[in-house]
Amino acid sequence: NTKFTPGPWEYAASNKHHGPLVMTEYGATVCDCYYMSEKSKPVIHLSEMAAPNARLIAAAPEMYQALVDCRRFIESLAVITGTDIHHELLNIVDGVLAKARGE
Repeated sequence: NTKFTPGPWEYAASNKHHGPLVMTEYGATVCDCYYMSEKSKPVIHLSEMAAPNARLIAAAPEMYQALVDCRRFIESLAVITGTDIHHELLNIVDGVLAKARGE
C-alpha cells in the first residue's frame, strides 16, 4: 500500500509566479521545485537543477510501479530457475520500495 498521491504526475515548467511544478492529472500541486535563498533571491546553481529535479519527481509514480513490476518478474525468474541468485537484487528493490513508502 502506498500513501503518496496517486499518479500520473506531470511536469509543469516555471513561470513568473512559480518554479517548476509537479502536478497531478487534476492540477493539484505535488511539489514546487523553486529554490530560494534566505534573502528570497534565487540560488543560481540550485535553480538550474529545479527543472531536472521536477521532471525526476514527476516520473516517481511510474518508477515506483516499474520497480513493483520488476520485483514480480525477478521473483518469477527465481521460481522458474529454482535458484536464489536474484536475492541481492530483490533486497535492493525492496529497500527502494520501502523507502518510497516511508518504512
